[in-house]
Amino acid sequence: MSSSAVQIPALDPPWPDDAVIMVVTSRAAPGWRSLAHQVAAAAQPGGNAAAPGEGPGGRNGADSVEAAFLYRHADRVAGYLALASRAVTGHRSPAAGDRQAAGAERAVRPCVTAVWVDEQLRRHGVARQLVAAAARYAHVAPAELAWGEPLTGSGYLLARSIAAGGVWIAGGAG
Repeated sequence: MSSSAVQIPALDPPWPDDAVIMVVTSRAAPGWRSLAHQVAAAAQPGGNAAAPGEGPGGRNGADSVEAAFLYRHADRVAGYLALASRAVTGHRSPAAGDRQAAGAERAVRPCVTAVWVDEQLRRHGVARQLVAAAARYAHVAPAELAWGEPLTGSGYLLARSIAAGGVWIAGGAG
């Protein structure tokens, strides 16, 4: 594993042996929130990934991360997804291109604000598993998730592979 994966410490309660993905919210035990914070920092060093209960850059606020999804591989966390609620600002599709969201489309949706997978596990379906877990948590289909900006090229390709008809885009914090 590359050095970007985060070693799983002793946790109370411990990570269940049969669980690959764990959901961490602001109500989780302190050790779990600390682990989510460490993984968020590894996912975007110097960036704006945040742990549950924190907004981008670690600020508490209205645009806070609702849940972090941690993917375990061996004794390390090798995947991370942050989910927040954000207002949709646009829609991107291969057929129609980019457009602004209109009226009722500007609803608040569960929004993927960060996805990270350790280099050695990329292209093995880990990100798709994290997205599926986030969609189940939010009680929506994966294609109904919004994706936060800025959206990287690889992030857009992932989103488009999940929502072939077009990707809902949510603006930045605020």
